[in-house]
Amino acid sequence: MNHSFDSVNNILTHHPLKALFNTHIRDYDSGRVVLELKTLDQFADIRRLRGTFGCIVDCLACIAGRDSIGDCSVSEYEINFHSSSFSHELVASASIEYSNTQCATYSCSIYAKEDSQNRLIAESQGTLFKN
Repeated sequence: MNHSFDSVNNILTHHPLKALFNTHIRDYDSGRVVLELKTLDQFADIRRLRGTFGCIVDCLACIAGRDSIGDCSVSEYEINFHSSSFSHELVASASIEYSNTQCATYSCSIYAKEDSQNRLIAESQGTLFKN
């Protein structure tokens, strides 16, 4: 199952993530996706940004998992925070680590864009199940 950028854009258009961030696909390949995210103006208080990370992880993991197991949902995940400071611009990536016909495991990293560098602020690992 090879899904194009159009398919990924379709997922992004219908995911709740669009209510929180402007998104741009930086890179996409089978089992791997990298997005650039910029907070919408109404979420200017970045101290509350940490609460959106579950939504970011859900979206990225489901995009990465589509080529491996098809339409899927996150069944469990863990997020580890590495920093309490955030940025209005993020880079987030996810990749599939293992898959079979019904489930997959993924890893996800979220970075804050600071000047010309990306600083790791959170990581997630979890399991996807085929819908």
